[in-house]
Amino acid sequence: MPANSSRTYGASTLRELFAGMLRPFKLPILYDLGTDGAYQYFEANLREIIQYPDLRSEVLQNFRELGNIILFVQMADRALASIDDAAFVVSAPLLGVNTYRSSWATDSDPSSSSPVYSAVHNLAALLESKEGLAKAPSVLREMVNNAWIADKMYRAPPAPMSMFKAFLQKISQILDAVRPEWAGSQPTNGVMNVDATSEFYRLWTALQFVGCMPQLNEADPSNAEIFGDGLCWAGITIVHFLGQEQRFNALEFCYHVVNIEETGEKPSGNPAVTQQFFPRVSKIRDLNQTIFNTLRAVSPREPTEPLEFHAPTEDFQEVPLGGGPAGFDRSVAATPRASLSFLGREEFADLTRTASAGHSVGDLPPYE
Repeated sequence: MPANSSRTYGASTLRELFAGMLRPFKLPILYDLGTDGAYQYFEANLREIIQYPDLRSEVLQNFRELGNIILFVQMADRALASIDDAAFVVSAPLLGVNTYRSSWATDSDPSSSSPVYSAVHNLAALLESKEGLAKAPSVLREMVNNAWIADKMYRAPPAPMSMFKAFLQKISQILDAVRPEWAGSQPTNGVMNVDATSEFYRLWTALQFVGCMPQLNEADPSNAEIFGDGLCWAGITIVHFLGQEQRFNALEFCYHVVNIEETGEKPSGNPAVTQQFFPRVSKIRDLNQTIFNTLRAVSPREPTEPLEFHAPTEDFQEVPLGGGPAGFDRSVAATPRASLSFLGREEFADLTRTASAGHSVGDLPPYE
């Protein structure tokens, strides 16, 4: 299949999966359904994705290939860094690099004072100064020039160079073409869409849940055995560069089921869930966190402006707490409820009764 046709097919496939995720459904409350009920709830709501005919052969396989490419570039970058480090250790004495040097940043070119260049330059100058001794002056000048080039070649660059970092930046640039679409629509509540969204992280949570589900036949290989770590590297890298890491960690379906199990209210009695699903989620959660840490260290995202949320206007309306006579001090009612949040239930009841009796807040004894 040509590259353009494959790219078009992959984009249309993801749009179909996004369409299946737009049907709103809430995360089950911790004490509502229990672990098995929450697992079955997600399984029922993700039925369309589970039964998608090309899920393994196309969707997960394409993500796996992308993740394997990312891992290959990372390993190649580490190998190159090891070679550079070994070469630098060997060449450091010839370059005049010492750990006890007090000043590394100087205005002059360090190559002009390196031992290898100084030795070759002084030797050439000595030979040229003796009349009739230098039979080929051009060769001496070329030798000095080669010493200068060798010094530059083996000297460490002023800024660290990373092929892996450049590759990740290229991925971020490629995502610019789909960033508006995968960033989701404007939230209706002004904060974030939770129950239904077309953001990429929600699709990836669904794919990750499907990937952790127990297989019907225990002899069949799991998705982790088929696709390896490359699958997680692809999805988490996209989530990172779309700026959806926090939402992913907060609203991930697998994590939610595990959190319900950890409460101990209604633990799972399904052996397939306890013996297959939970161990896979634990491994993937650790792997996801490792990938996020790596991406933040190598290619951190630019900080975004924090969102400001103001208290609702009704919190400051002068509504009596419990009625009261003509002498009722309305300053109590006008006090924002947020400022009374430190009071316990009994103290708040005493405050209400006192206000209803016509006393002001200043007449109350100090709160301890």
